[in-house]
Amino acid sequence: MVICISSRSQDPFTSPKKAKVGERLAKCIWKGETKPIIALLANTDQPHAFAFSKDFYFELTENVKPTQCRNVNANPCDSGGPGCVVQECGNVLHEAGLLNLLEVPTK
Repeated sequence: MVICISSRSQDPFTSPKKAKVGERLAKCIWKGETKPIIALLANTDQPHAFAFSKDFYFELTENVKPTQCRNVNANPCDSGGPGCVVQECGNVLHEAGLLNLLEVPTK
């Protein structure tokens, strides 16, 4: 499955495996008019990717199931900027048991 974000609307789309040779359809999996996506996190060692809005997240799959979380914009870090939001999103996933921040790659 291919996952992409529209640069205009910030809505995530999926594109499942081709139904027919030469054909690929895109399907919007979240309409973010009132709750836009502000961050994407993916674990390159596992087939998981997550989209975050201000106070919820969901795994990027064809069947979106939002999970409430704390406001990821509310905790500034030392460096400031968008990296702080990504860091906070990683902390949310770690606390939910979906990301091991202490894992060191062996590759």
